Amino acid sequence: KELLESLRKIYGDAEFVFPSPRGRGDGHLNPYSINQHFIRMGYKSVLRAHGIRAIPLTAGQEVLGFSAEVIQRQMAHVIGDKIRQAYDRSQMLEERRKFMVAWCDALLAQGLKV
Repeated sequence: KELLESLRKIYGDAEFVFPSPRGRGDGHLNPYSINQHFIRMGYKSVLRAHGIRAIPLTAGQEVLGFSAEVIQRQMAHVIGDKIRQAYDRSQMLEERRKFMVAWCDALLAQGLKV
């Protein structure tokens, strides 16, 4: 909630959480903007926005020791086949909370400034 409130201070009452800085078209940030930013930074063919999603799943397992299922649930991935999806109502909230705390601590230890 605090994060969204801080974005509201920046963008006002914009219709989208990440509005287009140019105010053209449909009003939201172009999905390719992040990739274009990486290219301008010199990461062409090295880094893509969607590839960044692999980092928490990989590091969360190999470095932090969390199960893939906990991390995938936190990332809103679909878990299991259709039968499991129909019957498994677990959310693993406590494990996901622990993962997010550990992930935050790991990012801060690497120099993330908040």
